[in-house]
Amino acid sequence: MEMVTQLWNLTNALVKTESSGANNLRNHYIQCCRDLCDNVELPKNIFGPGTMCSHCGSLWRTVNQTVRINKSKNQSRAIRKLMRCQGNDQMNLSNFKKKLIDKCIKSQNNQLVITCSVCHKKTRINLVKPKREVMKIRLAENDKVQQNITKKKKKKKNRDKTAGLIINTPTNSATSTPQKSQLNNFTKKAQKITPVHQSKKINICKLKGMLNTTVMSAKKPNLHSFLSKLG
Repeated sequence: MEMVTQLWNLTNALVKTESSGANNLRNHYIQCCRDLCDNVELPKNIFGPGTMCSHCGSLWRTVNQTVRINKSKNQSRAIRKLMRCQGNDQMNLSNFKKKLIDKCIKSQNNQLVITCSVCHKKTRINLVKPKREVMKIRLAENDKVQQNITKKKKKKKNRDKTAGLIINTPTNSATSTPQKSQLNNFTKKAQKITPVHQSKKINICKLKGMLNTTVMSAKKPNLHSFLSKLG
């Protein structure tokens, strides 16, 4: 392990010098560290594909690399069915199907493809997507829906409590006042109208008055009677 740390310190010291010889020397030191990885496990944060090329060992910070992202592939219905069957312990899958499922699980994630400018080879890094807690999201949505339902009040229907009957209420009293005034006018007119026997008496009196006027007019002296008296 001390040999690996010493070689790594030498590579870090040569990072500042920008020349082809320094780059070749760094790559040689890194390759020596990789040769020693059989006895010692190298830390991935230092010797992993995120910091250097997995083929030639060139550090990404000292090399002009090109970066590209490969999108994940959509899985077919048959593969999705196999992945569901893998969750069931009762289903016995063959080795071929298990390898196929592992390959499809890896292809679910996006890949970061880094092309080295020294060896012109590609280093692929799997970008693990965070798993969304679907069940918790669904439960939260259900709680929101239930809260919205409780907030909504039921609309009350305006029912006719009297069922069409007229009841003396303050509103009905206001409407009944004009009806009372109409009744009073009707009674006054009815009082002016006389019954049948009274009307007969009135007619007889009128006839007597008319006869008296005719008799009085007959008794008045005419011009002819006046001249006859003079003659």
